[in-house]
Amino acid sequence: MSRLIQKETPILVLEAAMNSAIYPFHLRYVGKPNRDCNIAEKVLKTFTPATLSLLPESLRYKILKSVQTDYEPIQINTGDIDAVHAKTLASMKDQLAIDIPRQFSTLVFGLPDMSPYAVDARINPVLVVSDILGYVFNWFYNKPIIKKNGVVIIMNPTYEIFHEEYHVAYKMFYDEVLAETTEPFEMQQKFQEKYAKDEYLIDCYRNRFAHHGFHPFTVWYWATYPLKHLAKVILVGPKEPRVAQRLGVDWARNLDDALAMAREISGEDDVVALTMPPFFYANVGGSND
Repeated sequence: MSRLIQKETPILVLEAAMNSAIYPFHLRYVGKPNRDCNIAEKVLKTFTPATLSLLPESLRYKILKSVQTDYEPIQINTGDIDAVHAKTLASMKDQLAIDIPRQFSTLVFGLPDMSPYAVDARINPVLVVSDILGYVFNWFYNKPIIKKNGVVIIMNPTYEIFHEEYHVAYKMFYDEVLAETTEPFEMQQKFQEKYAKDEYLIDCYRNRFAHHGFHPFTVWYWATYPLKHLAKVILVGPKEPRVAQRLGVDWARNLDDALAMAREISGEDDVVALTMPPFFYANVGGSND
């Protein structure tokens, strides 16, 4: 886009590479593996979910949304877009690159209620799929953390809640498009143009803070590669299978059942679990699988 615009006018870009301080100081234990937590942090990790589950949903939502990050810039670059972006990416790679010794058969990820596309809103079911398969799964340089025909287990309650202002197109996409198909090329042919040019959705985008009508298609397409790479995606959290069925993934009542389903596919207990980490990109070792 910048190269097209620069044919008509010069552009000065400012980019800030940020740290990965998702949680403030008093909540940093949330993103730590248990082995790195002290006794007090382990106790908090054990009892906080149970305590929160006793609270009304409205109060729990307010508490979770009141958490403020400790994000700060670690580098600021200005100038030509291409030159600046190269410097920013180099800075980010120094911070984000981690080495993982090998691929695994099964990934378990407890997705928190946070997304760049749900600021001041609940993540909706479409974003649950996108955040795990479109984002977290694809955080690698050379090859995925999960083997070909592996399994991803998503742990999230996945409420059928769509913000009335921000997620207008997402609600329509969930109710109409996913009710008919979860296949990217089929939805592209049947629905994409209609949503992109829908006058009501365009008005919501331009004047009412909503995402563009094409946006839910974009985030769904990001999950296309993982959905082809994996043998199964299992959603744990909803009390009934309805949401999973609409999203085109499998459902399990609890983690034990999900792990048993994964074991049937892989024939082994080869599981990696991620707490909500700072953002990272993985260099995965071992032979390709």
